Amino acid sequence: MTETFTKLFQPLKIGPHTLKNRIIKSPITTRLSLTSGEVSPQLLQHYASEAKGGAAMITIESSEIEDRHPRIRPNVRINSDAYLAGLHELAEAIHLNGALACIQLRHVGMWGVDPISPSGIACRKSGGRGFVESRQITVEEIAEVIRLFAEAAYRAKFAEFDMVEIHGGTSYLLQQFVSPHTNRRQDGWGSTFENRIRLPLEIVRQIKQKCGPEFPVGYRVVLDERMAGGVTFDESRVFVKRLAEAGIAYVSPMLGNYETFHTGEGTQAMRSPRAATVKYTEPLKKEVNIPVFATFQVHEPELMEEILEKGKADAIVLGRPLLADPELPEKLRTGRIEDISRCILCNACNDTTAVTQQKICCTQNPATGREVYSSVVWALYPKTVVVVGGGPAGLEAARVAALRGHRVTLLEKENELGGQIRVAALPIGKDHFMPYVIGWRARECRKAGVKIELGVEATPQLVGKYNPDAVIIATGATPCVPGIPGVHGKNVVCAAYVLRQEVKVGKRVVVAGGGMVGAETADFLAEKGLAESVTIIEMLPEIAAGMGLWNLAYITQKLAEFKVDVLTETTVREITAAGVLVAGKDGKKQSIAADTVVLALGAVSNDGLSAALAGKVRAVYSVGDCKKPRNLTEAILEGNFVGRQI
Repeated sequence: MTETFTKLFQPLKIGPHTLKNRIIKSPITTRLSLTSGEVSPQLLQHYASEAKGGAAMITIESSEIEDRHPRIRPNVRINSDAYLAGLHELAEAIHLNGALACIQLRHVGMWGVDPISPSGIACRKSGGRGFVESRQITVEEIAEVIRLFAEAAYRAKFAEFDMVEIHGGTSYLLQQFVSPHTNRRQDGWGSTFENRIRLPLEIVRQIKQKCGPEFPVGYRVVLDERMAGGVTFDESRVFVKRLAEAGIAYVSPMLGNYETFHTGEGTQAMRSPRAATVKYTEPLKKEVNIPVFATFQVHEPELMEEILEKGKADAIVLGRPLLADPELPEKLRTGRIEDISRCILCNACNDTTAVTQQKICCTQNPATGREVYSSVVWALYPKTVVVVGGGPAGLEAARVAALRGHRVTLLEKENELGGQIRVAALPIGKDHFMPYVIGWRARECRKAGVKIELGVEATPQLVGKYNPDAVIIATGATPCVPGIPGVHGKNVVCAAYVLRQEVKVGKRVVVAGGGMVGAETADFLAEKGLAESVTIIEMLPEIAAGMGLWNLAYITQKLAEFKVDVLTETTVREITAAGVLVAGKDGKKQSIAADTVVLALGAVSNDGLSAALAGKVRAVYSVGDCKKPRNLTEAILEGNFVGRQI
């Protein structure tokens, strides 16, 4: 064990169980189960991989305790004995790989297909987009909820899970009962604080009665809803005391709810504060004698150790970092810190499961959600491989191909690796992209034996001298410069030059294009005070298309805070020395004064080398933006896939 992380690798007692360290996997929704809710081979392998990586306890994603109000499908279910065989296999797989197994139980309440809530109060949807309506739950249904939680916990125990965690957060049913914002009942399940916390306490008591007093029950609790009329820490600390008195084994805290996750600095955006719950867990620990966990953006190992060393929490709950690298705990334990593939906080994982309703993925780790078929195996016949381009797609392809035993040379025409990440890392809050995305892959490539040649522009003749069996083209893309009248004027620059601060913009700036690059460039100019006024012109109904939900909500607020004007469903028709001529969707034109016009209108693939090598090399593959400009997640996935195919 490395001495640097001594506290992190001390054991922790939870009920009758002893955790081997203080790293716990957070219950992140994966959508990897079968549509029926049964455990699938993909789900099994996903959690087995995380257990094998060294975490002390794996908490299975929120599992449905009933069939009337499912929020999404596929999702793990535990509302029937029919699921026991798969759940037992899942717990066994986690145990065999050295971790304790916990499963989170939830009732989604108003977020299901039959929305119910304590008082029928409408709530704003995640990200602030619209509202969800619900009906008031009846007293008879409340009794049923208590029974369903107890029966689900008993099934978990029968399936040999070590403990269960009750989901009392995320605007689900139990949180809405506790919150004065959503619970306005005037019966025995509302009106007073004692009545509002009655339902979760009754559930704990029923579980204890059914499963026995020694079976540990954890609780995911909201310490502060961060909204007027919502739960505050003054109330939640009393609630936690009552939970502890009822026999809860630990508390795992949250901040906010679906209505407030995205507001202000938020909790899950790339720029949200690190370790947001710690200012609450530190005083809470002094009031209860059960373990209190730290959650939300505790991603850096040094921060984990500091929190534990200073007694601010008893364990660290990690979600996204273990998707980026399931072996993070074992690498920390053995002192291989630089080998960790770090989470970049892009939220591709949450966006795919919650927004686009696809199976979980990870930008940094393409094997996430694909563990069954994404193993890197030794090639039967090692080949000579040339990779052209040292951006994320090229580096990932080279890394994987080399790990498989191929002889790999990477050619990069610039004197520095990175490709478009060198620009993508420049907006505010993204400075970790270069060390985490590029730096890690460059180190791994060199360890795997990749020969990296910088300052070398690949031509068909040069590539041919290597006599390659396969060539992987990863030459990226260049900014699009459309045929708008005046686009080549002296007052027009591309966003990359602005972000690199290679040009000085005027007082009034128009950003043509409100995609992710345009939005981040406008934010960069406004927050750094590089321009007095900034206007975004975007032809689509919304800006920052393709940006994840939480990061989009964050930057939208920043643009409003710094008074950036945003014109959507508007196109730039002409650029003049005085500014731009634009037209709305109704065709009405207007002039906007500008000293500088910044182009952020997409990119064009650099795919010339692929065509030039066709028929001259045994196999040619194109990956990343040179194939089609898209996002970082897809670029790295393609590089990884091709590296495994050769």
